[in-house]
Amino acid sequence: MAQHSTPLSPYLDGASNPPKSKRVSANPRKIWIGAVLLAFLPSLSTTLASSIAINSNSAIEFGQGSQATVVCDSSITVAIGTEWSQVDTFFKASTITLGDLNTTSGACLGKTLTIKALSSSGSEIDLNGPSTSGNSLSLSVSSAGSTTATQVLNITGSVNSVEIARVTVETA
Repeated sequence: MAQHSTPLSPYLDGASNPPKSKRVSANPRKIWIGAVLLAFLPSLSTTLASSIAINSNSAIEFGQGSQATVVCDSSITVAIGTEWSQVDTFFKASTITLGDLNTTSGACLGKTLTIKALSSSGSEIDLNGPSTSGNSLSLSVSSAGSTTATQVLNITGSVNSVEIARVTVETA
């Protein structure tokens, strides 16, 4: 009977160690190509991610950080609260929060603050909606509080938050 040669033949014949096969050395060119591709992959992903355009490449600023106050308090912080409007399909401005407001006597106590929102062109944005008169919000500081208080004013108009470039606070 003819014997068939298989990879297990040396073991079946009683040999304790199979014959050693020669290992073919890897091609150095393939190693270099693999290393270059491996090094290139992270830069490829960042390149693809940087080509995404959102909002037709228009600037969006969520935190208006500049302030110039010449009112009853020299350091009032202003923050715009937003919420998603399913009807208008944009984030609309819902509140304006005045923080670090000095409500003590000699500061803002007894004063009326007028808050206006301006577009990037400098035109006034209607914060109250078309059914009311006047575009601004007002806050009367009638009771003394701590040296720093926070006041939240509701915006009743439907204002796209992206349209607000500046917020002004005036004292009357």
